[in-house]
Amino acid sequence: MKNIVSLAVACISFLFLTACGSNTSSATVYSKKISLSGAVVDGYISGATVCLDLNNNGSCDISEPRAISSSSGAFSFSTLDVSDRDFLVVVASGGKDTATGKNFVDKFKSVLDISEASQAEQIFVTPLTDLISGAFLNSATKTSPVLQDITAQIAYAYRISEDIVHKSPMQYAGVFAKTQEIQQTIALMEVAAAKAKGVSLTSLELLQLKSDIKKAIVTQIATDTNLDIAKVLTNLETISKITIPDNEKTFIVAQIAEIKKAIDTFVQNTKLTTTYINKFQAALETEEEKAFAALENAVESAYISPLVININVFELVPDTNTTEINTTIISFGGVMADGYISGATVCLDMNSDGICTIAEPSVTTSTTGTFNFSNTTVQKNTFIPLIGFGGIDTASGALFQGEFQSILDVNTTSATTLIAITPFTDLMRVQFSKSSIKDKTALNTSVKDVADAFGVSSEALLQDTMLDVGVFAKSQEMQQIKSLIELIAKRAMSTTLTAAQKKDLQSKIKKALLAQLLESGYEALDISRVLSTLEIDMRITISTQDKTFVIAQLGEIRGVLSTLAKDTNIYVWTLPRLQSMLESALAPAYLNARYTDLNLTAAIVTNSIFDKTDALYDTQACLKDTYYKNTLIDTNATLTRKEDLTNGISVNSDYGAVTLYYPSLEVVKSNENIVIFEEKYYFSFDRAWINTGKQIYIETPQDASGLYGCYKVKLNSDMQSEIELIQVYRYLDFHL
Repeated sequence: MKNIVSLAVACISFLFLTACGSNTSSATVYSKKISLSGAVVDGYISGATVCLDLNNNGSCDISEPRAISSSSGAFSFSTLDVSDRDFLVVVASGGKDTATGKNFVDKFKSVLDISEASQAEQIFVTPLTDLISGAFLNSATKTSPVLQDITAQIAYAYRISEDIVHKSPMQYAGVFAKTQEIQQTIALMEVAAAKAKGVSLTSLELLQLKSDIKKAIVTQIATDTNLDIAKVLTNLETISKITIPDNEKTFIVAQIAEIKKAIDTFVQNTKLTTTYINKFQAALETEEEKAFAALENAVESAYISPLVININVFELVPDTNTTEINTTIISFGGVMADGYISGATVCLDMNSDGICTIAEPSVTTSTTGTFNFSNTTVQKNTFIPLIGFGGIDTASGALFQGEFQSILDVNTTSATTLIAITPFTDLMRVQFSKSSIKDKTALNTSVKDVADAFGVSSEALLQDTMLDVGVFAKSQEMQQIKSLIELIAKRAMSTTLTAAQKKDLQSKIKKALLAQLLESGYEALDISRVLSTLEIDMRITISTQDKTFVIAQLGEIRGVLSTLAKDTNIYVWTLPRLQSMLESALAPAYLNARYTDLNLTAAIVTNSIFDKTDALYDTQACLKDTYYKNTLIDTNATLTRKEDLTNGISVNSDYGAVTLYYPSLEVVKSNENIVIFEEKYYFSFDRAWINTGKQIYIETPQDASGLYGCYKVKLNSDMQSEIELIQVYRYLDFHL
């Protein structure tokens, strides 16, 4: 299937909007014949009519090739002549969901890009592919880049790796979770929308309503790139010309949150099989019938309590009544860091095949890149790769492309174990994989070899790279090396890569880079030899111009990062901003493959995002790690504190100019002794403070961009309107 490009190069909003370039697809002439096989999957859909929608009318006409899906949802078409087509649309309808035993009353689609199709192509038709197809088929321009961007936006909205969007939900935990979330979302909205229409719907009207709901979802994703159920409901009202009561909207938002919680718990089960997936799906729908009934019977304006989905997934695991002497149960935590990667999938690659499957335990990283595995059953005396992919780099805000790996030593793992997954551990994993005997000695040797190559300790190699400026600088250089080499390698290949080809290229770049690092070391790294190795391995020829560009650009990157790493003004809390500025400065190089001067200095990096105050050097600003929520800097200060749950927090002190730090103040007080800013935040103070030179700092919660605000308040008047309020700066969440 298609390789998905970064949203950074997208120039469209995919649904119903004018896109870049022509408003007609560019007909490309191919001489191509393919055979096509695949499956229709929510649970497996048996007996579905599957057709090739050659006239693009969204239906299966009698003249179009068709097949009937098997009990496992499978279908196939013999050799097809696609010489005159750019895209092929597969439509599936009817049949029965084998997981629940219910008739399938929806219609799924999937789009195949002929330019990327192999002679024997496989395609899955699922709720995820249906959203992508609907958005693509309704877009103003139907080209490969448009399909790529739509796929990227929907993958990002559902926080799923682009590489697995088109995979089977029965084989990938992430795909299963998102397809179930989509189907349950549609089902809940369908109940509310049908109720709002006030009439019994025919089968055709029901299909149209489902189509309206899908359209509402992708319209919202196209607008915000994030999935907001409340906004989807508003879109649905407009599209279907209905009004859904506010209490029902509130219930749907809360119920979908419960659904996601149940599904996320389930997909972390370590013993999942098709049997248990089917049992879970049937149990989930049984539980949701109660929510449907509550919604159907709700009286307008009456509160509808969301139903907790009480499915203990571990009850689905068979009890053999035997002791598994070769297994053990472990719990551990970790962090995934380039900058911190939020929303990434981290899995335990139990069979070390480099692929995360539904049978392997997986979790999602937090907004600070952390993850936790709890009570996970693993084989004793093993070394298990951890694979992290997808998500968003919180430093740059960019989608995280590719993957990082690390190694878990089961014998030394405990609840206090913290495993870092970083560019360094990724190279260590490559070195470890070359060991004929994968034991503790091989792991220690791999760690030491890579650490020595970079001139750092083994401990530093295995730690969070965001905790040390020097380590961070080297890891960023490695990331930029890999990205630049990948850019020119793709140019040399002169073709759009499939997901598998892209992964193979990234793997070979790591191997070529590691081989040269181990031979010459970081300081004497010869990029020319890395490129030559890659040319031989990939059977490509990289132009002299591109080689010159990469060597010159990496020299610039190394010079800037090396200088900044030695500058005493650069601290660990400035590293996210440094990474963001580095990637922004390099954007022209990645766009045009032309050398770009970086011109990054410590002064630029440490300067406040808001330039009213050099906040990072303000010893009383919110950012400092010596301040904690609702406490004073000086523990010797005389403090009288009163908490009023209805009116917020008031603080009174006799001690000099103190600094206070508040994370969330949202209730507006009624008395006059308050400072109000950004409409909903306030701080209440004592009149005795006025005109004494006292000042406070207040931190506000994250805004829509994920930034916190820091405000300096000078208490110079007893009139709210005269209080001097200075917005110091905004910053990401990198409190230490």
